[in-house]
Amino acid sequence: MHTPSLNASRKTKSTPIGELPVEWELRRVEGLASRVTVGIVSAATHAYRKEGVVLFRNANIREGFLVDSDVIRIDPDYERKHSNKRLRAGDVVTVRTRYPGLSAVVEKRHAGAQVFTSLITRPRPEIVDSHYLCMFINSPVGVRQFAEAEAGGAQKNVNAGVLRKMLVILPPLREQRKIVETVASWDRAIERMEKLIAAKKQLKHGLMQQLLAGQERFKEFVGERWHTFRLGELLEPRDRYVNWSEHEAYQFASIRRRSGGLFDRGTFYGREVKTKVLKLLNAGDFAISKRQIAHGAWVMVTDSFDGFGVSDEYDVLVNRNPKALDMRFFSYLAQTRQLRHMAFLASNGVHIEKLIFVFRDFARLKVKIPSRLEEQTKIADLLTTCDHEIHLLQAKLSALQNQKRGLMQKLLTGKVRVTHLLTEST
Repeated sequence: MHTPSLNASRKTKSTPIGELPVEWELRRVEGLASRVTVGIVSAATHAYRKEGVVLFRNANIREGFLVDSDVIRIDPDYERKHSNKRLRAGDVVTVRTRYPGLSAVVEKRHAGAQVFTSLITRPRPEIVDSHYLCMFINSPVGVRQFAEAEAGGAQKNVNAGVLRKMLVILPPLREQRKIVETVASWDRAIERMEKLIAAKKQLKHGLMQQLLAGQERFKEFVGERWHTFRLGELLEPRDRYVNWSEHEAYQFASIRRRSGGLFDRGTFYGREVKTKVLKLLNAGDFAISKRQIAHGAWVMVTDSFDGFGVSDEYDVLVNRNPKALDMRFFSYLAQTRQLRHMAFLASNGVHIEKLIFVFRDFARLKVKIPSRLEEQTKIADLLTTCDHEIHLLQAKLSALQNQKRGLMQKLLTGKVRVTHLLTEST
């Protein structure tokens, strides 16, 4: 990746959005594009077909590019009525609602497609590079202008008029292209990291399927039988209620769905809390959100949440038989479809959003686990190592994304220049 250096020249000029290099311009989108319009806005459901012209929706627009893995196709006869809205290579499409401002560049292979309700900008290539304009709209500077102009209530939206009036910081065309090229190197690094994380997650998923079902065994345990237990033989509820005080500060935790772990809800004094009931968590407990269990909201309590509290809407389970069960093993078992289905069966209610987990029913269900604690521990160790590797990769991904955002902010405002790269290319 190229790391731009500061330009020796610090000559700048004042503009409505800050200091810029003297040779840079500040132009509105309407002066940089031959048209800014809206895609198909009329209801098209009657024209959906298995084969036909591609119709991109907001869900297909990502930062900088279009995703064509899940597109709608429409009847060609219907599409011809909107032929003036067909996309061309180099067009920039922009989301109007939900994530207003999110923009992508149309590639050659998508030319001729349509978009549903999104904004379409056709840049003038002799003035502005399509990828540069798209990058600017997606940048903090562009997003801020959209945020200031958003209209609507709960469903925020922007229109073509707002986009036309957006102020764009405009370097010379060759410098625009070098800025795009520089940021693209971070994009490639981010893409490689995302693929690596996806591969690691897939590897972990495969290991879980095989190891937690006994399909794959460590060689020292091959031939040893697994034992069947009722869950009530392994786990039991444990309620550690605090002696409530209006003047005491309490740390509250909640559980994310899909085994997403605990998160800190904040620290509050007793007088600030409406429902004055709190159960304390200890590291190694297994916490269950009784109303969200159908969505996988259960997790083993880690050291970082030791001493936090949860409301009576949660069940807290402890290891009833430490000689028969490694709680980390059970924590991974709880991420499987089998255990989630058991939790569903042990919940009462008529609708998935109103199910309530009942431990008494859960305790009657049976589970098959390795008879030797050592095998459970070895399985848990391996899967924990996988989690640690994924966590490290995610931290690296986050660092790359932060670096890219910081670099874009500097490149797009001229605080860091790529003029030395222009010299190298001549």
